[in-house]
Amino acid sequence: MITIYALQSSHCSSFIAKFCYKIWDKGNILVLCPTEELRDDWDKILWTFHPTAFLPHARDIDEKAAQQPILLSCAENPLNNAEVLLTTQPSKISDWQKFKQYIIVTKDTAEKTQQEIPQNLKKRCFIEDHNTWRELNL
Repeated sequence: MITIYALQSSHCSSFIAKFCYKIWDKGNILVLCPTEELRDDWDKILWTFHPTAFLPHARDIDEKAAQQPILLSCAENPLNNAEVLLTTQPSKISDWQKFKQYIIVTKDTAEKTQQEIPQNLKKRCFIEDHNTWRELNL
């Protein structure tokens, strides 16, 4: 299953932190980062996004990264045996069969983003609309 979240006002990094917080206890997540710089920025955000919450995570270069439920990586290699891949760049995904679920977070239009995804795969798309979400029929 592929789910696209098209953001209108939220920042991608903030949305990713909140989304990871919401689902991390349901299974391991691989956050596929576009660059090492963004990987390190998202690492800092996951450490500090909530004053009383903790998100167990690591970067792929950290010691014991494979043991963390949330792994930040620039490679499509689920060292933590993730079943969910979360990314802002679907063009970086080389194998659309490796994970049970793909979460695409984008500031582009949903229509543009879905063009980067193989047509034969089942997709759902949600568009941020004034702090609520509206499902788009694809």
